[in-house]
Amino acid sequence: MGWCGACAEKKVLLYVYSGIMVVLAALQVYAVVKLRSADVISEDKIINSLEKTFNDTSQRETFHVLESTFKCCGPTGPDSYNGVYDQLPPSCCVNATIMPDLDNSVVVDQIGSKALSCSADDAHLGCSTVMMEFLKMVVHYLGLGFIVVIAVELLAIVLALSLSCCIAPKTG
Repeated sequence: MGWCGACAEKKVLLYVYSGIMVVLAALQVYAVVKLRSADVISEDKIINSLEKTFNDTSQRETFHVLESTFKCCGPTGPDSYNGVYDQLPPSCCVNATIMPDLDNSVVVDQIGSKALSCSADDAHLGCSTVMMEFLKMVVHYLGLGFIVVIAVELLAIVLALSLSCCIAPKTG
């Protein structure tokens, strides 16, 4: 609409375009404020979801993959494994690296010897803590993206209004 108004030299189209851009920018400012001020996802919901997956024995391997991917241990920390296993699984160990194999995965420590377990002191943080930090980072960058888009929209508004001032009325 702004392009059509500029090409046709119609002030009305440029004003309408500017108005639409103002409304869009205002909605995005509102979204950024809501995103920054509200807890998008509460830590309790994350813990409940992680504990549900953790306690489901059919999902245990999936949970270990999650631990390896996010470098975390148990829903709330290594203490989550008390009464579940005798030792912490290798996916909890800070120094362990899971080496994929065609038949099965092999876990090695930084030196290269097989690592089967570690102590709670050598384990990662709980997955709920790691996931909350990850989500906070995502929300932060999403907010920055919104701010960049808002800046571009404000520039478009200024340019459209400036151009409309340069269009002389047609005399006929």
